[in-house]
Amino acid sequence: MEDILKAARDLMGRYDPSGADAGQVAAAVSKQIAWLRARGAQVPQDILDFEARIEAGDEGDLFDNIPV
Repeated sequence: MEDILKAARDLMGRYDPSGADAGQVAAAVSKQIAWLRARGAQVPQDILDFEARIEAGDEGDLFDNIPV
């Protein structure tokens, strides 16, 4: 489970809304969230916030609150 969280956060750190792979990165994080939910795991708020911002199209301050 920790590996999935680390992978999601690594992807979040690479996300560039204007980058060629932006859609792939967002989709990969969404898949990891779905995997966690399917197993009854608690999804951390920072990852949920990332998903919400992607869905809302509000990427302006996306990198401000990502833990390193």
